[in-house]
Amino acid sequence: MHLDVGVAAAALGCHLRVKLWLRVDPSAVENVGRTRAREPGIAFAAAVSGTCSIHGNIYDDIHSVAHCRDLDEVFGFPADRIESLAG
Repeated sequence: MHLDVGVAAAALGCHLRVKLWLRVDPSAVENVGRTRAREPGIAFAAAVSGTCSIHGNIYDDIHSVAHCRDLDEVFGFPADRIESLAG
């Protein structure tokens, strides 16, 4: 049996949804992606890879969506949660 429950983020006090794109070294994609997916407030995380149409460069990104209570929590993502990740 598989049970999937959807909860409105606002019911948990989260009134902001933030989409985060991280440019990540290819060797760090798995670690950064798994770390982001385990963090509280992260509703979605995915690794995206391909060629940049502007420069023709290969890139690896982590895309995630976070539910936040307020702007202080939003601005805490770069300083508290992202900058400490290797890669």
